[in-house]
Amino acid sequence: MLGRFLKALGVTPGALPESTGERADLYRTLPAGRRTLVVLDDAGTEQQVRPLLPGGAAAVLITSRNRLGGLSGVRRTDLDVLEPGEARELMARIVGAERVAAEEEETAREIAGTARYGPARR
Repeated sequence: MLGRFLKALGVTPGALPESTGERADLYRTLPAGRRTLVVLDDAGTEQQVRPLLPGGAAAVLITSRNRLGGLSGVRRTDLDVLEPGEARELMARIVGAERVAAEEEETAREIAGTARYGPARR
């Protein structure tokens, strides 16, 4: 995973450090001086997240079905699953109302797929 982040920040494959520790050190220094937002979606554990936290003033958005209480300096917001109508509206805003209407079955399947996870755990 760190390799992909480093490549996205402009490190060429030949310049990637071999060890995870060296990659993490390089990753923490690269965003310095840049306006950076790192999005970590569906994180499982703090151990999974820690090496992906950049240094400096980068903003990080982490989504998880688990509470990641071991991370310091975080502001947590609990969210529930959207109601089907709300999910449909959100999809329409993202991909366009015309597409949602034209792809009715796919839209319903996506909304049902997100609903299977149930409300956020508290």
